Amino acid sequence: TVYSDIVKFQFTGTTDATTHGNLTSTLKMHGSSSNGTSAFVAAGHNGTTVVSAVQKIAFSNNTTAASHGSLSRLTNNQATTKDAVQSMNAGGIYTGTRTTEIEKMAFATGSSAVQHGNLTMKRSVAAIGSDGYQALQTGGHAGSDNGGMVSTIEKWNFGSNTTTVNVGNLAT
Repeated sequence: TVYSDIVKFQFTGTTDATTHGNLTSTLKMHGSSSNGTSAFVAAGHNGTTVVSAVQKIAFSNNTTAASHGSLSRLTNNQATTKDAVQSMNAGGIYTGTRTTEIEKMAFATGSSAVQHGNLTMKRSVAAIGSDGYQALQTGGHAGSDNGGMVSTIEKWNFGSNTTTVNVGNLAT
């Protein structure tokens, strides 16, 4: 099932989620990040096909999301993180095959994403986090051509366009 609903909930308290608006289309298997005033939903699957569009949702009002550029490729199941000025989308599935690409997109503009670097291996559905200066991507699925589930941890800096570095493995 795919949805276009945007719901929000408070970090404090114990109230239920409330409606905040709608995406411009139904979407699943997408990436998302936030700059503190808006949320950004990147690419995904609309129920029929994979899309590359990025949508921006303002926290200040309950409206339909607005177009905010696109990734350079049709991607779903990518990992998404951010620093203060840009969102990073890493890996995912591109035209049926997992990818190593990392793309970045500025929060301030609605321009298309640009290449930032590469993961050391193809993977999708990985966990990711950042401290605002560097990202760590962990685990995920490398596909049958790379042995299935992976436990590696890869790191890259937001300030340099390079291939990631494998810094360890998750505990098994």
